[in-house]
Amino acid sequence: MTRDPTAYVIAPAEHYLVPTEPVHDLVDLLLGSRTQSLERSASRVAELIEQRIQIRDDALESIEENRLTVRNLVHALYRSGQPSTDNPLYVRLRLEELRLDRDSRQELAACWKDTVDVGKELAQVVEQIETARRNQNLIQGDDE
Repeated sequence: MTRDPTAYVIAPAEHYLVPTEPVHDLVDLLLGSRTQSLERSASRVAELIEQRIQIRDDALESIEENRLTVRNLVHALYRSGQPSTDNPLYVRLRLEELRLDRDSRQELAACWKDTVDVGKELAQVVEQIETARRNQNLIQGDDE
């Protein structure tokens, strides 16, 4: 699976630096920073999901605006007593309306697929966070 390198946001340098305050426990230094790093990764993955849903919403809004425009044009062509299907413009507008419906369904399906894929990444990162916390607690002797 290829990933779009522009889809990821580079975090400021302070996200990657080790804290400057004194660390009293070596375990906190070693495992705590891993947990924090994983939490930042989980946050970034969650933001990707939110961004994809926003892109979907924007695309669907645009498609709906176009669909309304086409429907207004179809209604403007209506003439009482005259079959609409005799007008070639009416047929083209109806085809455009069908294309917009298809585009809407495709966007919904693509968003679902994207969010499921990124959601799996998020689940893996959350699992790693839980494992890191469990290991840290085990080493420190905590009963959590």
